[in-house]
Amino acid sequence: MKKFIYFSFCMVISIVVYAQGNIRQELLTSSVMLSSALQKGEIQKTQIEDLILAGKIAPDVVHFILEQKELGIILSEEQISKSEELYYGNLAIEFFNDPSKFENNEKPKYEPNNIEDNNPDITFLEKNISGNSQFGRAVSNAGDVNGDTYDDVIVATQQYDSDRGRAYIFYGGTAMDNAPDVILIGENTGDKFGCSVAGAGDVNGDGYDDVIVGAYQYNSSTGRAYIFYGSSSMNNVADVILDGEGTSNVFGFSVSSAGNVNRDDYADVVIGAYG
Repeated sequence: MKKFIYFSFCMVISIVVYAQGNIRQELLTSSVMLSSALQKGEIQKTQIEDLILAGKIAPDVVHFILEQKELGIILSEEQISKSEELYYGNLAIEFFNDPSKFENNEKPKYEPNNIEDNNPDITFLEKNISGNSQFGRAVSNAGDVNGDTYDDVIVATQQYDSDRGRAYIFYGGTAMDNAPDVILIGENTGDKFGCSVAGAGDVNGDGYDDVIVGAYQYNSSTGRAYIFYGSSSMNNVADVILDGEGTSNVFGFSVSSAGNVNRDDYADVVIGAYG
């Protein structure tokens, strides 16, 4: 099984630095944004630790940091103390405002405000399709492809139109709906475009997140992967096309962001080929 890592290069450095600055200011209201920023290499754990000591991280994110060991953020005793101070300080304010939240004088437990029940808030459906298109066969966080500060999602259907395949991007927002905002379409029947999808991070350094889609049966299973650049008016034309080495390579069976593996400030991608 082979995996290919592709480095991305670009000369637009000032935009990337500006985006990093925004993340450092806004990060620390959302644990989801924190995970995304770490994955894309846009912020380092040392910066997070510094922000903890400066008291600039929101309490819900502090809780997230303390609980999510897999992020590899190892805090000093001083940082842990500061984190707990921020976290429990926020709970004390909640207790003051509404003591009914806490029963029997037990130590307050953190419960994210946005998790209220186990009912879906949005249900995505593929409409007017006959047969089994396998809508939802692959899904992923797409990052913020249109630059509106809300993360977006990508949902694929690899068997659409005789295995041509499609991928649908749905923009996030305060009033997110289930109507696709961008529809990406495979090149040929039988390609199984959308067998794998992922947010790619910002591979070209323009300040917008990009997406990557695999089509492992392209050209006698040589396989292909397509990168689509995000923008304020994102289109469905592939900006980068990557091909497998030979027939039956099954290149593109899996795709993912690789973070910033070479520290050039541009996101990289990894593509699997098990043939």
